[in-house]
Amino acid sequence: MVSAQVIVPPYLSNCRSTNNCTDDWSFYCALSYPSAKIYNLSPSLSSSPQTTNNPPSPSRPQNHQQIHHEDFSSSFPFPKGFFNAISFRFLPSSSDSNLPFILSECRRVLEPGGYLEATVLDVDLLGNVGPKARKAVDLAKTIMHRENYTSSNSTSTQSEKVLRLLSKRGFESPHKCFVGLPVVSNVPITGGDEVNSAVLSSVGRWWYTRCYERVITSQGEVMRRSMWNERGLLRECEERETAFRMLVAYARKPVKRISTSGLI
Repeated sequence: MVSAQVIVPPYLSNCRSTNNCTDDWSFYCALSYPSAKIYNLSPSLSSSPQTTNNPPSPSRPQNHQQIHHEDFSSSFPFPKGFFNAISFRFLPSSSDSNLPFILSECRRVLEPGGYLEATVLDVDLLGNVGPKARKAVDLAKTIMHRENYTSSNSTSTQSEKVLRLLSKRGFESPHKCFVGLPVVSNVPITGGDEVNSAVLSSVGRWWYTRCYERVITSQGEVMRRSMWNERGLLRECEERETAFRMLVAYARKPVKRISTSGLI
């Protein structure tokens, strides 16, 4: 059995070229857990993470392997029971209809007793949401409905769908935690390490854009609009302490039980 994780990037279905795809998080996992074999499912053919601020890495970690996989609607290129842990993070709105299949595939390639971790960012905001933010979110949801990524009749959030489907797809012992991540914040956070909350908020806005704003239209065009470019909206979110709603959850594939039939 291979000791491994499979990392599913947050915007797999939204990528149309390697220039739009980064695999930074899977590289971070590979560097943080050198004894684990990290497999990264991605439409990108590149093995090195790339960002707008940093040049490409000259080499990838030895325990990191890039697996080219273009579409969430097709089976994962791994045999049954191959992994002992799977993590998928921040699926885009274009993957919403494929969630049941994705979770079924995760269960298939997990070994018995293996764990699935899911991190989901909801489209709706938390707290005291102002008129500018509410209007912007409604527009993003309208675009998703128009492009057939979500059902206009659905009242469930993506986090609720994931939790419900984990049970339906046969996972057990689910654990969940909802986190409110400020949309805008400049308050220092002190813990083991001092963290700039402005950076966390900036990352949250980036995640939101990747999940819900950069959808692909029926004409194959990328929607490049972003509500976060409006300073008035950011100011409103900061004054009202508006937050993103993020789910972090994990569940386990059941362990095969040995039948006692025929034993004395």
